[in-house]
Amino acid sequence: MATGQLFYFLAALCVYSLSPGVFPVILVYLYMFTHIVQGVAYSIENKILSYVTFVIQFVLLFILYIVIMADTWCSFFLYRPFT
Repeated sequence: MATGQLFYFLAALCVYSLSPGVFPVILVYLYMFTHIVQGVAYSIENKILSYVTFVIQFVLLFILYIVIMADTWCSFFLYRPFT
């Protein structure tokens, strides 16, 4: 899964190591659930459900990256004084 869903894998690593909140973890689990739904849609050859889950995955991943970048770790590491 790490090579097939690279941006999800990187986001999950960032959530695990940088973001202490509950909301990003919920987004990671929702993405995993939609990945399972997309696999089921592919196995039953339902193209509409597969497309809808793809769009949902894109939106979840977009929100996940926004939440990761808006967290306080970014300002802590980038704008701290060097003393």
